[in-house]
Amino acid sequence: MNKRNLIAVAITAGLFAATFLDAQGILEVSSLGETPTVSQSLGSDFWIAQEFVIEYGNPNSYALNSIQLDMNPSSGTPTGFTVSLYSGGFSPADDLGALTGSDPSAGGVFAYTPTSAMTLSAGFYYLVVTSATPIGVGAYNWVATTSPRVTQMGSWYIDDAYYTSTDGSSWNGSVRNGLFEMAIYATPAPEPSSLWLLFVGGSLFVSRRFFTKAIVRDC
Repeated sequence: MNKRNLIAVAITAGLFAATFLDAQGILEVSSLGETPTVSQSLGSDFWIAQEFVIEYGNPNSYALNSIQLDMNPSSGTPTGFTVSLYSGGFSPADDLGALTGSDPSAGGVFAYTPTSAMTLSAGFYYLVVTSATPIGVGAYNWVATTSPRVTQMGSWYIDDAYYTSTDGSSWNGSVRNGLFEMAIYATPAPEPSSLWLLFVGGSLFVSRRFFTKAIVRDC
């Protein structure tokens, strides 16, 4: 294999590794596995927004990969399960976009991924869940726990605060009454300098191997 091909292989391998990490993400925080104590019915007339936080001392930014939800089996015949991410201060304010995944009617843990890229940094966020049908027709049921009150991993935590709404236009807060079970996977966004170092390092490694082989062959 000539020098040009070796460099191309090294660069491709580095990019593949970065892409694989982006696809998987890192578990940043999770309340899954906590003892479930209740579940809350939700529908088009009862929205739920679970708050989570990246502490302001954290200087990093993150690409959101997926969010997992623990759901109990639904009642009736609900349709149009919807998951969205909002940012805000003391309640959901700005809709950052939707996440897509399977209908959770059967119950279990379901993963939802952003329909477009989402980058998160220090601040308050709200995972907003609703559906297309009112609870009277059919309800999805999100599992919740009252212990522990806050789930924290590093500078990420799922707060013991959630909000409810009848239509998503105004919100009522519930603090220190428990939290809904979920897990968040994200990838720390690399600095541009880090990507350049990956490229240069791979190129230098391959170049060194190429020239070492050339010297050995000429001896």
